[in-house]
Amino acid sequence: MLPQRGRGDEEPPYEYLDASGNAFTPDEDAWDIEEPPSLQEHEPSVRANALVAAIFILGGGIFKSWDGPRERATGLRYVYGEWDVHTTLGPTTPAAAFEERLVRVHGYGTAGAKQRLRAVTPEPLPGTLDGDRSRWS
Repeated sequence: MLPQRGRGDEEPPYEYLDASGNAFTPDEDAWDIEEPPSLQEHEPSVRANALVAAIFILGGGIFKSWDGPRERATGLRYVYGEWDVHTTLGPTTPAAAFEERLVRVHGYGTAGAKQRLRAVTPEPLPGTLDGDRSRWS
């Protein structure tokens, strides 16, 4: 528990409290932290049998997640900076995707996102997939 914010190099006074609010000093074992498994090690096997195309982001997207079973993924998600690319078999409209982003990324409430959405007309983007021209909706 910190009674105040730190200022510059100055460390604020602190103490460790248990669930009951009693002060305690943690021993060495309290700092044993395990690294979460890397999704990148799963990427090749997930992509090999995925039911959707893997859409990469120029500059180096990071494999973030998949939908459905590992052996037959129904969605793949890559992120890079502000880009979040999710290909899925599920029906999605540009309006639904934009509304989800307004809520998840920009912190709008559902009502605010719907109001903002009425002020914007989503349009398809031109692009290519495996060398073929396509329009992304």
